[in-house]
Amino acid sequence: MDVIAKIVLKPEFQPEFESRLRALTPLTLTEDGCVRFEVYKDRDTNNVFWLIERWRSETDLESHYAQPYVRALIDHYDEWLAEPLTVVKLSPFQS
Repeated sequence: MDVIAKIVLKPEFQPEFESRLRALTPLTLTEDGCVRFEVYKDRDTNNVFWLIERWRSETDLESHYAQPYVRALIDHYDEWLAEPLTVVKLSPFQS
């Protein structure tokens, strides 16, 4: 399962978000079921981040969301985000 998430922050919360995301990334990469977890920062809009993830299963992804270090970040989204979080779950296209 592939996931792309777009995170748009209020500028004043960007430093704290970046710090927490730097701490979260290596932990995420060691989780069971994590195949890929990459973070990108928009070149034109400094407060926009893109997460590109690949998980072996929906269960692994849900387990990721339940981790305390992930919850500690997600719990701030109501305050920190400038617009609602966008999460797109993708499946391979079969031609």
